[in-house]
Amino acid sequence: MARLARPFVAVIALAPGALGQGLETSQPPAASDIGIVSVAVAPDGMLIATGGSDRTVKLWDARSGRLAATLRGHGGKVSSLAFSLDGKRLASGGFDGSINLWDLPGSTMRATFAGHPGQVKSLAFSPDGRLLASSGAEGARVWDAASGTLRKMLASERGVVAVAFSPDGAVFAHAGGLGASLWDARTWKRLRIVERDTNTLCLSLAFSPDGRWLATGGTSRAARLWDVHTGELQHEFAGGEDFVRALAFSSDQRLLIAADRASARWWELPSGRLRSTVRSDVPFLVVALSPGGGRWAGGSADGRVRSWPVGKSDSERRQ
Repeated sequence: MARLARPFVAVIALAPGALGQGLETSQPPAASDIGIVSVAVAPDGMLIATGGSDRTVKLWDARSGRLAATLRGHGGKVSSLAFSLDGKRLASGGFDGSINLWDLPGSTMRATFAGHPGQVKSLAFSPDGRLLASSGAEGARVWDAASGTLRKMLASERGVVAVAFSPDGAVFAHAGGLGASLWDARTWKRLRIVERDTNTLCLSLAFSPDGRWLATGGTSRAARLWDVHTGELQHEFAGGEDFVRALAFSSDQRLLIAADRASARWWELPSGRLRSTVRSDVPFLVVALSPGGGRWAGGSADGRVRSWPVGKSDSERRQ
């Protein structure tokens, strides 16, 4: 097990006094506005987006820790973020129910979607970028990413907190207080329900690169691996110390990475052996993993976001 007193590459500081080898912004926000509410890592791991209590989205260079852009357009805290698979668009959702779509790298707002009655809890693009899924207390919504037209509303009595598309775009998954459901993304018929434990809340989802497995995690503190085609539980990865808030498979599908507010764990597939655990000395409010698990980022209440490259070779070196 490895404990990280400081990140490997950078501490991206949104307030003075950051620890480690990172940089600070020249004009830090007021103390009441520095909290990080949401975070997302670009598919290539080179850009990190953070949503703040100050109603802005900030884009950071993950290698240097420098602020690349500040995006303004929300009327409240920015509660969710998602990059498109090609990294050319960013979606941001707010506590006010709005969703903004941004073009990258120019940081131009392309469109605003409205419809959620409250907080947008999660966002996900389809692999081809044509659809954008969002979730809230009323359920999940699927939008045409180009026109903003609502394509489908999937209601849920206990809300939806996580959404994901399979790599081929054929299956859509959402999760919340009623477990995780799999849907045919063409007909929008429910295929099956997994993670049926209604005593826990499912907070995170990830499809394997070949679309065969779905990983789920949440308040049970365990990550679970499900067969997408049968809905059968394949493996449970226990031993977590906190709620599982982010999941990712390595690009070669040999590892499952699970992150909570203070640590990230690498599990070997299909054996389920714990390969490595990395800890942060600073607890996070929100965490994110890039697709492929190449970078782990977390935002804390002091307004700082810390980032580590945590790919397969790094985990092997820390054993």
